Amino acid sequence: MPMRDPTPNSSKVRSAFTPMKPSAPVQSSKPVTSPVVTPPTTVSRSASQPAEPEEPVAPFDIVVTLRLAGELPNAEPVRVRSVLGKGGERIIQLWLNAGHLVVSRSLTRADTLIIKFLLCLALAEYIGFWRGRARHDGGALREAIIQQAAIEPENFWGISLASRLCASNLLRTLDTLPIFGPSPSQDSHTLFTLPAVRLRERSELPNWRVRNAQKKESTNV
Repeated sequence: MPMRDPTPNSSKVRSAFTPMKPSAPVQSSKPVTSPVVTPPTTVSRSASQPAEPEEPVAPFDIVVTLRLAGELPNAEPVRVRSVLGKGGERIIQLWLNAGHLVVSRSLTRADTLIIKFLLCLALAEYIGFWRGRARHDGGALREAIIQQAAIEPENFWGISLASRLCASNLLRTLDTLPIFGPSPSQDSHTLFTLPAVRLRERSELPNWRVRNAQKKESTNV
């Protein structure tokens, strides 16, 4: 009778540790890339699309007038505004503050030079508002006044421009106006006219626009 092996499982070694199983292979991580952002496309004007029509222009005679005022806001010695006449004419109106000390004494003493310089300061400030805006109605006015004064078309402004306007013949009619002396006239007087200034029919100056038959805009220009 064959004998059994007293150690039938002697070839198998038992361990107290849990058998280790090979883990899954670790894959290398791919670099994270930012999503590509596509900029919004701009719609360009088609060549066949018509351009916006330009505002029609026409020649206008601009009258520059002078009037005395008993007082002005903020005690200004002089002020200038664009005014639309009753018949639709475009006017540049200058006011002299007869209650201002310098103006009052100059009018009484018939000191035309001081009055002329004050008026030219106001005009220089008025047209200086549109310096560098040649395509604007105000730029056309600036050019017309400089041409009327027959001064060099340099880029002057402020007191430098005022002194050149004052030395010109722009306000030559001032000396003959009945605003000097003890009883100055309170009427409106024409200083000069700018002939055939090409401006937009619907002016870019708010005070030269009419909204309806009753109401007009009122601004500083």
